[in-house]
Amino acid sequence: MSVAIIVALILAGLLLLVIELLIVPGVSVAGVASLVFFSAGIILAYKYFGGTVGNITLLLTLIAIVVTIGIALKPATWKRLSLHTTIDSKVGDDFIATLRPGERGIAKSKMSPIGEIIVRDNVIEAESIGPFIEAGQQVEIVKTEQQKIYVKPLT
Repeated sequence: MSVAIIVALILAGLLLLVIELLIVPGVSVAGVASLVFFSAGIILAYKYFGGTVGNITLLLTLIAIVVTIGIALKPATWKRLSLHTTIDSKVGDDFIATLRPGERGIAKSKMSPIGEIIVRDNVIEAESIGPFIEAGQQVEIVKTEQQKIYVKPLT
C-alpha cells in the first residue's frame, strides 16, 4: 500500500466535502462519500503503516477538514461565488399599462379561472371574472389592477 493512495483518498474526501458544502448542501451522496473516503484513508494508514502513522494521518485529516470548512464558510468565499448584479426591470409593465377596459383578445389557453390571452399579438396572463373560458374564445378586458387583468367571455 502506498502513501499516494492514502493521500488520494483523503484529498478525494476533501473535494467531496467542498462539493457537499457549496453545491449540494444537506446530507447527500457527496457528504456520505466524503466520510467513506476519509475513513478508508485513515483505516489504511493504521493497517499498513502502524499506530503512529495512523494517528498522524487522523490528526492531519481532522485539521484539513476544519481548515476546509473554515475556508468554505468564510464570507469572502461566498462573495466570490455569488452574483452581484441587480435586476431592476419588470416584466410586461409597459404593455399591461396600455391595456384599457373594452379591448378584445382571444383566450390562448383554457381560463379556469386564470389562463393566457392574446391581445395585440402579446400573450399575457388574465383572470376570468365570469364562467370558465375555453381556448380560442374571444374575450373582453373588464378591468386592470396593477399587474392583474380581468376579462369576460364575449357571447
